Amino acid sequence: MSLPGLIYEIQVWHQSLLGRNAESLIQLGILLRKGDPPAEALYKVSLSSNSHRIKAAAALAARRLGSGEGCDKVFAAGEMAIFPTATRYILASPLKDETKGRLIADWKYRSRSSFRFESALVYPVISLCMATMTSLALYMFVFPQLREIFMGLNVKGTPFVDFMLNRCGSGWFIWDFAFVATFVFLLQLVVYASRRISRFPQKVDEMNLLRMLAVLPLEERVLAIDVMSVKHNFPALHDRFRRFARSLRAGSDIGSASKESGVSDMLTWFVVLGLHDENSEVKLLDEAADYFNASVESSVTKTVSMLEVTSTLFLAAVFGSTAYALMKMMTILTESIFT
Repeated sequence: MSLPGLIYEIQVWHQSLLGRNAESLIQLGILLRKGDPPAEALYKVSLSSNSHRIKAAAALAARRLGSGEGCDKVFAAGEMAIFPTATRYILASPLKDETKGRLIADWKYRSRSSFRFESALVYPVISLCMATMTSLALYMFVFPQLREIFMGLNVKGTPFVDFMLNRCGSGWFIWDFAFVATFVFLLQLVVYASRRISRFPQKVDEMNLLRMLAVLPLEERVLAIDVMSVKHNFPALHDRFRRFARSLRAGSDIGSASKESGVSDMLTWFVVLGLHDENSEVKLLDEAADYFNASVESSVTKTVSMLEVTSTLFLAAVFGSTAYALMKMMTILTESIFT
């Protein structure tokens, strides 16, 4: 089997494994949401799961819970590592079993890593490969010959031409490495600046918070914000969300709590609907989450465009300077020969 085929088979196996685990977790969430005790729900999952590791971990957890151990102690054990960190945290939390089931089965959580940039890197990578091959050809076949001609005719060039010719020495590959490193650094800088300007991490956390509130009953939402506001759930805003929830639980009004915690006004307005409107709040929260998701997708699109523009400008500057150096060398040689 070829290397690409082997890589493809590994990816297929990994995706199928994740799919089997996800099915078992959704089943666990549905059972808890229906009101089954955690021990009974885990026992049922151990019987129906297609993953041997999930079977073993669920059966062990069911036995330990059935013997009277607490959820926090059971799911902190190393044997439960097959369960995702977020799921283990939910199962170990002090929330109601039905609430845990809703979070596991219904919460449409989307991590920042799910917004991938592979398609955005196709053009920069192809451009970088072409630039590298062109640079290698110039510094292996063209510039060394021109350097010998300049030295043989004792022709003096401009400082820029001398700089380009002097790079043909034994350390020319260092300059190519510096070129690639600079290119990669610029792309990283563009991604960082774009995410910082567009508030990408904050918008993802706000979207996930609204999606979480939409699947929970009204009376559980403030407690859930407090309990679930940890770094692996909300990497950018977990501190603010926790301060916000604790201010609300302490009796502060929503306006004061949002100002003290630093939660944005737009998110506060949607949370007000989620905490007080008992009729259409779920639909409104879903629509608000979709709005934040669209904003995040727009930020990703802008980042992709900025990556393409940056790579084009950088490579244009490099090729332009190289073309200028070649033309200048030919001009200097022509003038030195005919004068």
